[in-house]
Amino acid sequence: MISNLLAGLLGYPLGHTVSPVLHRAAAAQFNMDLNYFPFEVEKHNLKDALKGMQVLGFSGCNVTIPYKEHILEFVTEQSDVVKFLGAANTLTFRGNMIFADNTDWEGFLRSWDESGLGSIEGKSAVILGAGGAADAVFYALVRRGIKETYIFNRDKERGEKLAEKFAGSYPNLQCKAYALSYKSGLSSILKTADILINTTPSGMHPAPENMPVSIPSTINESLVYYDLIYNPVKTKLAQELEKRGIKTACGLGMLVHQAALAFKRWFGMEPNPAPMFEKAMEILGK
Repeated sequence: MISNLLAGLLGYPLGHTVSPVLHRAAAAQFNMDLNYFPFEVEKHNLKDALKGMQVLGFSGCNVTIPYKEHILEFVTEQSDVVKFLGAANTLTFRGNMIFADNTDWEGFLRSWDESGLGSIEGKSAVILGAGGAADAVFYALVRRGIKETYIFNRDKERGEKLAEKFAGSYPNLQCKAYALSYKSGLSSILKTADILINTTPSGMHPAPENMPVSIPSTINESLVYYDLIYNPVKTKLAQELEKRGIKTACGLGMLVHQAALAFKRWFGMEPNPAPMFEKAMEILGK
């Protein structure tokens, strides 16, 4: 057995995380004794936390809300994807070097395919939120040939910056941004939109009664919905859409696949995601 391997997670808060379960399930497939620690670290302590992990011999760490962008201040190298997105979810430690990568976008696409939500190419999508997670999802959609995107974010200006970044790099992409409060605009767009994706934390445990938006009376009957939230597995918004006959998927698949990809970055071996998914469902089911 390969022992004394260390990895972790940086974020705040972390009461909802199942990442330790996922990575232990991954390590078990290779007979590895992995210790994976969730560290609730306040923003002003991030640099010291990274230094501490380096000193202790950590192989790497994951980064989650709200530090996927801020963490880049303290890394020494960035992948091309991270340079474009401006957000990282996976750090790999090699000596004094900290390499930042992003496995969220690929994890999203693998989960999308597993969920059977259909083709993305040539479609139109509504993205709720404009943070680091939205960035990765947007990138994934573009890689698959999305035609139109509509960003709805609480801070319209941030949504506009995200739209401008992608429009500047992908001139054939049609992209607009609106305030999340622009309900009539959202209502109009959802009449024809093919895809709706929630990247906001609204509806996540411990406030599962919340919804990022209200569903208008008329929506595209062929709409598909992906919610990055995985706890609860079925958010209130997903439940409401399913009542309308809309196919939905939760973010657990994305979480599992990004974790498997991160594990490969650290240890050079890619685990089977199925046992990881099963272990996570055991925890969430309780």
